[in-house]
Amino acid sequence: MKLLPAAHLIKAPKKPETEVNAVTVATLSLLAIAVVFIVGEAYMSRAALTVDERSALLVAFLVCDVIAFTLSLLASVFLSYLSSARYGSHAASLINSPPFIIYTALMLLPIIFLASDIAFKPMAFEGVEAEAALALSLMGIAALVPYSISVLEHVKPYGVLASMLEEAKKEFEAAGRDGPVEPVAFQKPVLRGSGMSMAVLLDRLCRSGDGEPVLKALDGMKDMALSKGQQKSCGSIALSSSLASLIAETACIAAKHGNSEIVHHAIDGLRDVAIASTHQGVASLAFRLMDYTFNSCASAMDEKAASRLRARMMEDYAMLYDRTGRREALERAAEIAEKAVGFRTLSSGEYGDTLYVAGGVYRRLAEAYDSEEHATKALTLLYEALAARSAEASPMDHACIKGEIGRAYMALAKVKNPVKSYRSAASAFEEAGKMLNTTSWDSAAYRGRAAQAYAFLADEYCRGRRYDEAIQAARGALALYPEAVKFFERRSPEDYVETLSGMGFAHTIVSEVYLKSRMFDLSLKHASHALDAYSRAAKAMDARELPERYAFIKTCMGLTQVAVAEIHFREKRYESAISACDSAIAAYNEAIRIYDDKGKEKPAAAARKHLKKANGLFNTMMRIGVADRKPSAPMIEQ
Repeated sequence: MKLLPAAHLIKAPKKPETEVNAVTVATLSLLAIAVVFIVGEAYMSRAALTVDERSALLVAFLVCDVIAFTLSLLASVFLSYLSSARYGSHAASLINSPPFIIYTALMLLPIIFLASDIAFKPMAFEGVEAEAALALSLMGIAALVPYSISVLEHVKPYGVLASMLEEAKKEFEAAGRDGPVEPVAFQKPVLRGSGMSMAVLLDRLCRSGDGEPVLKALDGMKDMALSKGQQKSCGSIALSSSLASLIAETACIAAKHGNSEIVHHAIDGLRDVAIASTHQGVASLAFRLMDYTFNSCASAMDEKAASRLRARMMEDYAMLYDRTGRREALERAAEIAEKAVGFRTLSSGEYGDTLYVAGGVYRRLAEAYDSEEHATKALTLLYEALAARSAEASPMDHACIKGEIGRAYMALAKVKNPVKSYRSAASAFEEAGKMLNTTSWDSAAYRGRAAQAYAFLADEYCRGRRYDEAIQAARGALALYPEAVKFFERRSPEDYVETLSGMGFAHTIVSEVYLKSRMFDLSLKHASHALDAYSRAAKAMDARELPERYAFIKTCMGLTQVAVAEIHFREKRYESAISACDSAIAAYNEAIRIYDDKGKEKPAAAARKHLKKANGLFNTMMRIGVADRKPSAPMIEQ
């Protein structure tokens, strides 16, 4: 669930860029290299130089190199002093940085060479002293490019913040088992820093309206909290927890100064930590901090900004639920949605975004609890959001809302009037796909969902013995699936597998209808198409990464193989019937093994029930003695 596309077009104005950037530094440095090279070459190539002229040239090179090196060091010291005076001192000095070491080595090399040559006049370099000195000088000036960039980045606000974060990380990692364990000691390097407090620096930047360094710092905090190898020791767990707390504190500071962009970015960072952290305690802390941050920031904002924040929080909690399955996140999103839809202080378009996100939250509730009430509430909000935007002015927004309406109808179909609901869902998905012809990915996804709705509609018709309507609905699904399968084949393995398995289900429904109508050839044809689709889906996925999905597809293959066995049995093709039955038993056993390994008792029980039926069919064939070959014994039920 995301805000409607148009909502992302509104951005806060940025301050004009006034700082010297890396391109400027590189340009000036290359210009200096060119000047030195041109002047040096012009002088040396004008005529054969005398010994005195070469000595004078070497002295000139030495003086220039010493002056350039001295001036660059003085400039670095001056810039560091200005940075310390403005932002506070921090221990990560330029002296320890790789660019400084490389620059110093390359600048000292020509100075040492020139001083040695002037003082000792070694015979090895006789006649080429000037050329060697020029080459070494050019190397030193070239090193000025990365060094100058490093200095500029170091003295910028984000450079200071990054240095503080690195100091914090090193202190936590150095603590080890023998280090301090009191909370204050763990928080000291992050919350206090060495010199100016990081919180004070963040407050100053937010107050001045310079939010770019703060946004970068928030990304750095999140990445450090989720870095590979984090949450494996006491110190690293404490560091991740402190960084999550600092992200929340940054949001509160930004809210105090009215910077909503930083608040939203911080909450997104906490959401990512709650989703991706490998340590349960850190993930739980980040989740709790989301609620704390929302309450603290909303109270410091005006009503419009608070309403926008509610929509963002619903979106984040919904995404967290989608990624982790955490019901608490969904319930928290529902609490915010109930309040958010009651505030109409926003413009019509922004309020439409709120209704759209709230509708998605209630749709998830309907899916999670099989609730007619929540599905109806979702549809009410989504149709209201649809009315707030015209299809001509916002076709993509209109399509997104239509797609969410389709999903709400799919949830409603589980609890009320499935035929009508699936038909409405298919119609909504098809309309959404047609609106997005220029966006092929979304169009293919919505058409795939429309095909799925038609397949479920066909299944409902089949259950009600309305076979003609079932065939018609299934054909509607099969007309939409091939295009989606072709689109996702090389673009999205996950969507490709999902679409193929849906197409297999549609063929299965058609096969079942023809079987009940005693049209065995057509039934076998569609059953074969279903098996082909399921087999392609199984081959396209990694069973180790998605074991439950793989087991589900294997179960579907088993069901279809049983149908094939029944068709062959009725047509007295006994050898083919037994072969299909063996394949069904093998598929069921593989699915049961996977479900048992993952502790999924409910789907495992369903697969065992199907396995029992397959074994019964096999035994029936054996009992009546119709096989013209001695079949292998069926596999033992698990």
